Amino acid sequence: ALLNYRLISTNYQMPPGAGIPGTTLTYVGTTTQAGSEVAELSGLTGYPYLARGDSLAWTGKLLNNVYVRYDWRVLDINEFGLELTGTAELWITP
Repeated sequence: ALLNYRLISTNYQMPPGAGIPGTTLTYVGTTTQAGSEVAELSGLTGYPYLARGDSLAWTGKLLNNVYVRYDWRVLDINEFGLELTGTAELWITP
């Protein structure tokens, strides 16, 4: 049987240098791109910068039989860090 949990509410605020829970992503800090403050993430494939309002999707394996997909939106980037909010979906296989 496959267990599937949807629409799990997630909200994280990470200081620079912190890993995002349940992922291989790390919030490096802020930088300026095209005159705007953006968050820089490591562990992403592709463009590593996110601005306020940008979306971020991440899918990964937590355990041998547990998979997760996060769908986040960048709420804020400030002196306290990066704030993400969104949902998670979790699959547990036999």
